[in-house]
Amino acid sequence: MASILSTENLYYTHPGATQYALKNINLEVKEGDFTLIAGPTGSGKSTLALCLTGLIPQVIVGDMKGTVLVDGKDTRQYEVYQMAQYIGLVFQNAENQLCALDVEDEIAFGPRHLNLSKEETEARVENTLRLMQLEQFRDRDPQTLSRGQKIGLAVASVLSMKPKVLILDEPTLGQDSSRINSLVSMLKTMSKEGLAIVVITHDINFAAEHASRVVVIDNGKILLDGEPHMVLSQEEVLHSASLEPPGSVRLSKLLGLPPMLTVDEISKALQNREEAGG
Repeated sequence: MASILSTENLYYTHPGATQYALKNINLEVKEGDFTLIAGPTGSGKSTLALCLTGLIPQVIVGDMKGTVLVDGKDTRQYEVYQMAQYIGLVFQNAENQLCALDVEDEIAFGPRHLNLSKEETEARVENTLRLMQLEQFRDRDPQTLSRGQKIGLAVASVLSMKPKVLILDEPTLGQDSSRINSLVSMLKTMSKEGLAIVVITHDINFAAEHASRVVVIDNGKILLDGEPHMVLSQEEVLHSASLEPPGSVRLSKLLGLPPMLTVDEISKALQNREEAGG
């Protein structure tokens, strides 16, 4: 798959700070990736997300060194509205990015500013309402929706711009398991269709269950980057970043199995071992 988004030797310092918030970040995101960036509070995850969208340094003040490339072009060469067509961001507090009077207008906001035809804008709105299962809320005030519905609407408003990368900052906070499963199912479908997904999270168990790649960041530095089994089995490194390895990893080791990320994996491995022994 082709690379869509990458960073090269990226450093960032917050205004007035003397310490780097990000240190020598080298990261590549390709079409169809489902990447989770995990780390404790204050590790630099959300700052990295803002750098990836081009909002730093174009909108948010600070000292950024190194480069962020979208389709091989430095993000500083794009206007913010142009970046929005490549990189979509859903904030941790999704309600803060909702500004329209009803759900339908919220989803239409982005396409209307792309100078699309009325017909194309309406088609994008209808398709996105259906995809995110928001059709019955089209006339509702976004601020009256539940937290899960607000996140869904924020995702919808980004998807209507047809970005190549979707970044979600802590999308599972305050959501019940059914809403999380619905969101993940939709994200995985879009990932298979080529949309690159980047989820910012502190939830290692979520990473274990859903990611195809996990990046662990702490103190502004990337500590681990790779396939989930490899990353999430490195208990010592995770502990150094104040992260607890998934319970399934510890359980699989106690059972004499290779590191495993889900109960289903462990169950199948035990069944295979029993059959082989029998």
